[in-house]
Amino acid sequence: MAGERVLDLVVVGAGPAGLAVAIAASRAGLDYDVVEKGMLVNSVFRFPRGMVFFTTAELLELGELPFVTPHPKPTREEALNYYRRVTDACALTVSLGETVTDLRREESLFAVESRVPAADGEATAPRVPMTTGR
Repeated sequence: MAGERVLDLVVVGAGPAGLAVAIAASRAGLDYDVVEKGMLVNSVFRFPRGMVFFTTAELLELGELPFVTPHPKPTREEALNYYRRVTDACALTVSLGETVTDLRREESLFAVESRVPAADGEATAPRVPMTTGR
């Protein structure tokens, strides 16, 4: 299709695992996009305010970027700030507010279709599908 962007990789979900995959893809020189239906690290955003992780900051680190906190274990708010800094520092390609509505194989490629919700909550017309594969 005209205007179609061919990618090496599409990552569905911009949580910590999705960001880690994006960092690896970027370092490997792959053309990728991370598609997230909510906001960056949406699962962490939905944690209760002031929640403290059960793990240390070092175990939450991504991309060799230190997660610095004055506390023995980081809070939800610290994690949200940290993952935003990681995304910015690594210049990750992340498309927020998009829902993957279709994933199908077309010949030797996979096609991913996503929709961007309108202000009233209804889905708009689909974006141009991103086609992945080699």
